[in-house]
Amino acid sequence: MKLGDLLSPELVICNLAASTKKEAIAEMLKKIGEKYDHLDTDLILESVMEREEVEPTNLGRGFAFPHSRTGAVKEMIFSLGISRPGVADKTPDQKPVHVICLFLTPRSMTRLYLQAFSALATFARKPGMLDLILTAATIAELIKVFSKSGILVRRELVAKDIMHRNLITVPPEATLKEVANLLFKHKIPGMPVLDKSGKVLGEVTEKELIKAAVPPEYRKAKKTKKILADPFETLVSKEDDIRARELMSKKFVTAAENTPVTELAYLMLDNNVRRVEILKNGKLVGIVLRSDIVGKIIRG
Repeated sequence: MKLGDLLSPELVICNLAASTKKEAIAEMLKKIGEKYDHLDTDLILESVMEREEVEPTNLGRGFAFPHSRTGAVKEMIFSLGISRPGVADKTPDQKPVHVICLFLTPRSMTRLYLQAFSALATFARKPGMLDLILTAATIAELIKVFSKSGILVRRELVAKDIMHRNLITVPPEATLKEVANLLFKHKIPGMPVLDKSGKVLGEVTEKELIKAAVPPEYRKAKKTKKILADPFETLVSKEDDIRARELMSKKFVTAAENTPVTELAYLMLDNNVRRVEILKNGKLVGIVLRSDIVGKIIRG
């Protein structure tokens, strides 16, 4: 279905009066309560804000996607709120939030929410969309912006719906010191090693770094109580000489952008890996982590 089909005119607010994100969500829930008068919107607001405290749902680019899984609803309820001046909140790009997409979904309805979220996130990344939204003067014009975007809500959840697109990678010539610094700076457990053409050669993770520090011969010597030099001290002394190509593991799993998420889960389990590299025309375009399936689908 078209993205615009998600929008019910009575649940669209063209000019939010709120000055904070919480006030905006409360304003939108009031609108929802007018249509669904059986809902305890105060309780739902608590649920939405509890989810926000775990991790703010701001995408950046002026968009936010607050949501709640609740037994109070039997179908997905979607409301759209527009703040012309923007509301301040913690965002990835430090820009104010102008477009708030509020989802209320039954606990058992994960797929439709994620499909809708994916379509809206694609819309948000499309150049010029925010400007078109902010210049739409009426609800009808606003819905037309979404309908004319050409973006569809797909039936099946696939890799590109949940993958990480802003990737941290290293070339095979990167030193151990450079690798360790990147892992620490970005608080990530590992990253792909790419050649100049963008082809994945391997992965270097915290596990590879520890394995390099404590090789099999050291572990064997440890069992026989043979005294060796401190392995970490030895490794650090060579941090400018050891390269990513020497550290990386060549055991990695790849999939295409349109691989169903369920298949990604099977790939992780069958190959005992934490991540799947997502390729397009042989080039790396994203990564899906095991934690993404837990965080984005199981937790929501």
